[in-house]
Amino acid sequence: MARIEGVQRKIAQCPHSHLLKLEFELRAELDVVLNQLEILWWQKSWMESIRDGGRNTRYYHLSTIIRHRANKIEALKDMEGNWFGEASVVKGMVRDFFVDLY
Repeated sequence: MARIEGVQRKIAQCPHSHLLKLEFELRAELDVVLNQLEILWWQKSWMESIRDGGRNTRYYHLSTIIRHRANKIEALKDMEGNWFGEASVVKGMVRDFFVDLY
């Protein structure tokens, strides 16, 4: 990065084809290094998940339970603003909504 910045400062002072070519080569080299870093971090995270194995299963199990509870419909409000929480009434309201929709 420091070399690229230095070359860019020189290009701003005095543009030269050699400097432009050098900047292009340095940017290509930087892209390769950044790609290698990305692969390295992906591999490290993969190895950590393999190494930890069962340690994280409790976390994932609890997060699934929490998501399931958050997505569960326990009550609905009708058009008049009344709340209904009984399962059979909620099912009927959902069914009626989709019958009216289609």
